[in-house]
Amino acid sequence: MKPQVIEVKQKYKDYLNNREGADTYNRFKEILYGTPDSLITRLLPEIAARLKSEKIDILDIGGGDGKRLRWIMELLKASGIESRATLVDQSSAFIENLHRTIIDHKQQYDIAPIHSSFEEFSSEKSFDLVMLVHSIYTFKDTQYISNIKKCLKKDGLLVIIADEPRGFLAKLKDITDKSYDTKRKDLDSVRTDLTSAGFVFEEQSSITYYSDCIEHGKLNEDGKLIVSWIALRDYNDIPKDILDASIEHFRMSSRNGRIEDEESFLFVRFPNDETNP
Repeated sequence: MKPQVIEVKQKYKDYLNNREGADTYNRFKEILYGTPDSLITRLLPEIAARLKSEKIDILDIGGGDGKRLRWIMELLKASGIESRATLVDQSSAFIENLHRTIIDHKQQYDIAPIHSSFEEFSSEKSFDLVMLVHSIYTFKDTQYISNIKKCLKKDGLLVIIADEPRGFLAKLKDITDKSYDTKRKDLDSVRTDLTSAGFVFEEQSSITYYSDCIEHGKLNEDGKLIVSWIALRDYNDIPKDILDASIEHFRMSSRNGRIEDEESFLFVRFPNDETNP
């Protein structure tokens, strides 16, 4: 009998399909980016400057409970850009939360929630803006490229945000992924896929600073939550060797009581002579 293969992609789905995992991810975003979400305040002006219409259709891939999407839509509206959106996420917990939010706000947001992985998603419409905000990591092959080509309008904008492979969180993922049989897709692989598929893109680097989460030589509660999310399991269930290496990574990365992490924004388009298949 062959040993069971433990895939990160399936672990993501399992972890986010329960309330604890979904809540851990939302708290993780708050620790890194604060409230309001500093990632979106940095990103939104870059998106707005690149849009070619004042009325757009958005596809948010792996958008969680839609909190970021709703704020993006509000900020776009304040900039004079009307939008409607489709959000695709494989977490039933997140999709249920979004359904409740839409009901509670009495259709204030024109968002269609869809419970699906992106690989299984299909749509008869195409979109002006397609967003992959920290949602590349579970892609196993290049099928996502074919789906993007189908979903993105020929003059549309694809926005990808992901950890830089040399950054703090990317290296922490390398540590925790040693407990799995597969690894997450990283940004360098996505760059290669986009180039091979003929897309053109520009990049911007973004730096996030947060507390080093070390108190009296140990991880504080925020640090434990960060490791739990990255490891995709309860802190007490993380293997000791993985946990020890993770804590050492925090210690070695700390500078003057804080950690500097790097992520990149990719703004992607079809070439000028490309036609949308």
